[in-house]
Amino acid sequence: MKASFDGVAWAYNAFMRLAGLFKDEDVIDALCLSGKEVIADLGGGTGHYAAALSPHCREVVVVDASRQMLSHVPRIANIQTLHADMADTGLPGSHFDVALLIDVLHHAPYPDKLLDEAHRILKAAGRLLILDFNAAYARTRLLGRFERMLFGRVHYRTPAETAELLTKHGFTHVERKRDGWCFIVVGTKT
Repeated sequence: MKASFDGVAWAYNAFMRLAGLFKDEDVIDALCLSGKEVIADLGGGTGHYAAALSPHCREVVVVDASRQMLSHVPRIANIQTLHADMADTGLPGSHFDVALLIDVLHHAPYPDKLLDEAHRILKAAGRLLILDFNAAYARTRLLGRFERMLFGRVHYRTPAETAELLTKHGFTHVERKRDGWCFIVVGTKT
């Protein structure tokens, strides 16, 4: 991620709430957590989703390249932070039950490297959840203009393209858990 996220960290959560872009219940429902999972939130920013998931899992590690975004992560006992590139985390391999890429994939300069890293850190049968904005919608093109002004290059995909990308990187049982403008795709590591 670009360091320019440092400049928006102070307003990020407020903007996301105001725009109705947080999809907590959809993410929780898509994961069906047992309470024992260890989760890596790659590009997790301010830790909003980590906080939402923390009552439903054992631990969440929020990984982000922006120190300012990480400074807004809530101080909750089972949430840890890691200042690192989400595509090269240094986290142990085959360690996590779930990896998250929420509102992140379209920002990734090297999506293949990012998906390889998610695959590497997941245990066998671990799941990768991607929540992103559907490239087929006019709203996404408007959002893209705004985000390009702030963050530079963005690349949105459709749910089908995202599912195909997961399959390409060794994920099977790829499911579309939510369709529409904001979609969720979940794949399982084989």
